[in-house]
Amino acid sequence: MIMLAFISAIVQHVRGETKEMLYWLVGLGGLVGSMLRYGISGLPIFLPVNDISMGVYIGNVVGSFLLAWLLVCVAQMGRWGEPVQHAVGTGLLGSFTTFSALSAEAFTMLDRGDWLYALFYVGFSIIGGWIAAWLGWRLGQNTIPYLIREKVDL
Repeated sequence: MIMLAFISAIVQHVRGETKEMLYWLVGLGGLVGSMLRYGISGLPIFLPVNDISMGVYIGNVVGSFLLAWLLVCVAQMGRWGEPVQHAVGTGLLGSFTTFSALSAEAFTMLDRGDWLYALFYVGFSIIGGWIAAWLGWRLGQNTIPYLIREKVDL
């Protein structure tokens, strides 16, 4: 149901039917992103390790990669670019990656006196995010020639 509303809002915006659809796109993307964030945090594979929330870490690193890749690809998407950027970039990935959760968890560690864990957690999150964003950017740059060569109509 959510996906149908999402697709419908994108199509309506591309047709130029309404500018207000961008708000719906951001909201629907945010709904999906926050549900994904909540879902991965509860998976056994992402349970906290030494009080470091692996769900937040993985979400931030994966989100950094996807957002960088998206920004490169969106530039080539013509009229589809704006709604996709708002829906997926601002909405879905904006709610999926949460710096506020990272900060809160780091301060919880600091409050307990776990300075070393807090330092490593923040440091690895930032470095991991940068590396993932760089990889996403590079992949996006390599995706564009493929799309142009294959004449994929976005």
